[in-house]
Amino acid sequence: METPMGPQSVVWRENRHRGIVCAVGWTSGDETVSVGDDQAMLRWSLGSSECSAVAQMRPGVFPTAMHWFPRVAQRQTPVNDVFLLSCTDGKILLVTATGKVEKTIEAHKGAVLRAQWSYDGTGFVSCGEDGNVKMWSRNGMLRSVLASTGRPVYGIEWSGDGSKVLYCSGEHCFIKVLKTQMSAIKWKAHEGVVLCVSWSSQSGLVVSGGEDCRYKVWDSLGRPLFTSGPHEYSITALSWNPDGDLFAVGSFNLIRLCDQHGWSHSLEKLQTGSLTNIAWSADGTQLVASCANGHLLHSHLVDRHVWWSNLEAIQTKRRTITVKDVKSEVARETVELRDRITKMALGFEHLVVTTIRQCYIYSSKNWNTPSIFDLKEGAAILLLLCEKFILLVDGSSMFVVTFEGRVQAQIKLPGTVVSGEAITTRTTGISNDTVVVRDRADPKTVHLFEALTGKPVGSGKIVHQCDVVEVRIDQCGPAMGRKIALVDANADLFVGIVNTFGESQRLLKIGAPIHNIHFNSTNNMLAGLQDTSVLVWTFPSVVFADKQLLQRTTITVDGGGNVSKSPQITNFHGNHVLVRRADGALVDLLVAPFFGGLVEFVAESKWDKAIKLCRLAKDDALWALLAGCAAAEKNFYAAEIAYAAISEAEKVVFLNELRRETNPQMKSAQMVAFSGKVLDFEGALTRSGDIFRAVMTAVAMFQWDRALDLALRERAFLDIVIGYRQRYLKEMGLCETDKRFIAHLSDVEIDWNHIHEKIAEENAKTRH
Repeated sequence: METPMGPQSVVWRENRHRGIVCAVGWTSGDETVSVGDDQAMLRWSLGSSECSAVAQMRPGVFPTAMHWFPRVAQRQTPVNDVFLLSCTDGKILLVTATGKVEKTIEAHKGAVLRAQWSYDGTGFVSCGEDGNVKMWSRNGMLRSVLASTGRPVYGIEWSGDGSKVLYCSGEHCFIKVLKTQMSAIKWKAHEGVVLCVSWSSQSGLVVSGGEDCRYKVWDSLGRPLFTSGPHEYSITALSWNPDGDLFAVGSFNLIRLCDQHGWSHSLEKLQTGSLTNIAWSADGTQLVASCANGHLLHSHLVDRHVWWSNLEAIQTKRRTITVKDVKSEVARETVELRDRITKMALGFEHLVVTTIRQCYIYSSKNWNTPSIFDLKEGAAILLLLCEKFILLVDGSSMFVVTFEGRVQAQIKLPGTVVSGEAITTRTTGISNDTVVVRDRADPKTVHLFEALTGKPVGSGKIVHQCDVVEVRIDQCGPAMGRKIALVDANADLFVGIVNTFGESQRLLKIGAPIHNIHFNSTNNMLAGLQDTSVLVWTFPSVVFADKQLLQRTTITVDGGGNVSKSPQITNFHGNHVLVRRADGALVDLLVAPFFGGLVEFVAESKWDKAIKLCRLAKDDALWALLAGCAAAEKNFYAAEIAYAAISEAEKVVFLNELRRETNPQMKSAQMVAFSGKVLDFEGALTRSGDIFRAVMTAVAMFQWDRALDLALRERAFLDIVIGYRQRYLKEMGLCETDKRFIAHLSDVEIDWNHIHEKIAEENAKTRH
């Protein structure tokens, strides 16, 4: 797991503008371009710490902001590097990377304060001192005026899917839906003028800053999630990182790095004046900020901690990692890399690190000779580990890599996307046999791939009824029992079996409202957050074996009042659930060790020890867990004992009869009924030729039409169906109104002695 980090900042004082630096943007992974009030356009090489002049803008051009053409859109439609340059004279300039002005657009009366490309590059929006918000085509043709506020609009942002626009005016923020005539969502954001806003394309969260010297976090409907304490000066710049889990805040002589929930990772005080603009690199590991005193601020993230078991790795510098064994303070290793670190992960006795060019795989037994392979695009977006494989998302492909550095499979990211990369740890997972990823364009679809070959598993996908916001896959056990868990936009939690054959229903609901989930890394227990409570499903698969045990096998972990609102599960290992609170504090919650021990006994088929453990603990939830595990594994002896302990007498009788059943097909059908799938049970009976049991099952479920159809089709048991139908109507005080039953009343004579003899005879046939 990973812990907070902080920026390491450098202010370049040797090279500078001769006035305010108004805007800065990235042209590549290690190169930025800035413009200032001195009309100079400078290129900064961060790797070599060199600065060179690109062009001198014409006199009278005083820029306010810049926004570069989106890189994702460039890969789809090759164009030259261009950026939008908004100016104080009301014009927007389309400028190339060489400083050539391709087009000048008369956009606003008064200064243009911001202009931003859409994520697909098909157009842009602008705002200005005249209070207007306008939408333009790619070539600068005016499409529409989205709003006229009457007050200057200082900030504007697109939503991740490009369907909405966020802007601020006065003390308020607005969200305008583009393809409808609905009024914009409006809310009062600050006590003073809102100076800057930023909208994450990944998390959908909004952050705003204003003259009241505070920054605030909102959801996509304008509901408040976090409010900072007051700063000394106004908040002048804000920017989300590409992953949407961090944002940077700029003020006078200050830069702050914050978590998506609002709490602060770190704070640096500078001598730069106000920060006018902040831009993140594409890999999210460094940022640059333009300063009011003519300098450029360059920061990169360091002090990132990842740990697994007793190992901890800390990124101390841009290219240096220190690894230590927490059991022995003497055991320390320093790993030096050639290039800048972008991602790192620690787990299963391996440290995996990606740089801008290569991937390094270190074994905890040998820190000197890593396995190294080159990255295809040098843009590692995601890095996940399981026991046997590494999942690396590089550009538009996913790579399943062994710990020896060999590429096992290459998978093309499913779905096309124009709104930036949507692949995160919440929407992607890997186990020893399966890779699961949510579709980038259709959030209702979850794709399943074989880890060994990259081929689709079964049909290859699961289509849910609403948008999926989080996907997890369990890590333990055989491939045939592999499960996925997902949380949808309604905060409903579902589980499903990956290798499901012949069943239309692949997902079953097990909880709500759930906002965050995490599978245990040593067993398949599942932890989830429900408001401020932590729930643990000790055996999620029980929903397929005996759904009635679901609630009895779900336990609530006592947080002692330490879990506040909006927490997040960061790790679930062994008996420990690690939760990060909304204020950034980590809370370690303990699950009773009996549950993990029982699951291990079951996995090793040590049923006698499992029963002894339950008798020792004397806990109903533990007995229910054993009952569910035994039912799923078809160990009827252990299941009888467990069900008896939780007073499920009818199931004990059923299991007792089931154990005496000698017909394998009938035993399988009865297990289907035991799991609650009565319709499937009836179908299995019909296919096996046991029409009598199928008829009696339909009668027991009051499915009279189905019972009559079976009796008529086989030309038998009609008297039984009509007899029980009449008894039912008599006890309910009703009269027969069904024309089908009325038509067959004269065909049979209801003699209960004969019916009982017939039933006894059929039961005797079944037993023999």
